[in-house]
Amino acid sequence: MSITKLSILLSIGPILEATAYPKPGNVHRLRDFPDTRFEDFMVSGLVFVPFMAKCIRRGIRGKYGKVVIGDIVYGIVRSSMEIHGGGNTCLGTATLLSPIALSIGNYLRKSKDLRMNISMVVEKASFLIKEYSTVFDAIYFYKAIRFIKPSYLSRKDKTEDLPNVFTRDYAKKLMKDNVRLWDILVASSKFDLICSEVVNAYPITLKAMKFLREKLKCGIDWNYAVIDTFLYVLSNVMDTLVVRKQGVEAMKYISTKAHEILGLGGSSNPKGFKLLKELDKELSTKKINPGASADIVATSISLYALTKGEKIIR
Repeated sequence: MSITKLSILLSIGPILEATAYPKPGNVHRLRDFPDTRFEDFMVSGLVFVPFMAKCIRRGIRGKYGKVVIGDIVYGIVRSSMEIHGGGNTCLGTATLLSPIALSIGNYLRKSKDLRMNISMVVEKASFLIKEYSTVFDAIYFYKAIRFIKPSYLSRKDKTEDLPNVFTRDYAKKLMKDNVRLWDILVASSKFDLICSEVVNAYPITLKAMKFLREKLKCGIDWNYAVIDTFLYVLSNVMDTLVVRKQGVEAMKYISTKAHEILGLGGSSNPKGFKLLKELDKELSTKKINPGASADIVATSISLYALTKGEKIIR
């Protein structure tokens, strides 16, 4: 399998996740947000391809130097927003997929057999960031966050031993203490689902991928299978983006509803679909967006695509 094909398989996750309808509270084919449109996610998915290829090649070379994935994450985020002109659509997925692309390259250094073990690939992805990420990766990661200016972060946030991302001399402070990207991910993993996934070798993403695969094996339509995977994630984890903005109780309510829909047979069941649309409308009205869960689902689709190789949708 060529680097180009591998890059495409990695990159279709963010696209296919966004096309699923209706994902409660998220952008989908029938709903846009004020700063992000459905089409923005399509653009972002295309932007991923050359960056994933670059990351794979870096893994094949095995010489990481000053930067491992920080420039990749920053490049995807900045290029996407500059091209589509909207808000952030891909910081989470770029943070999740870049280490995996690096790991695939590392795998290809040792074996030309592309029937790779996905569990080993994601475990290696976490290991590579732990072992080789640098302070320059951390600086690029901060630059990516500063570029998108997320509403849930501010200059007043307490960051313990880490410099606040909006501090003017953040790079100088990171350099002074030699704070690596891994250090940031570990510190953030206590309250950020995406960082926790990278640090802990993608446990939820792997479970979501397996859930998606089983749904498709049962003959469930692709769209419904992706929606049910999203509901599965919502019912099993605390979406930290929701917790930050709306609180724990709001997330518990969403988890209960997601579990209820799955209990009715999921989105492909008429009763389940009715409740699903009601939840989607409710979260939209309340401006509740389980964005971290969507990033997990997007990455799980990419992993599924890698294991399948072809005929992804059918």
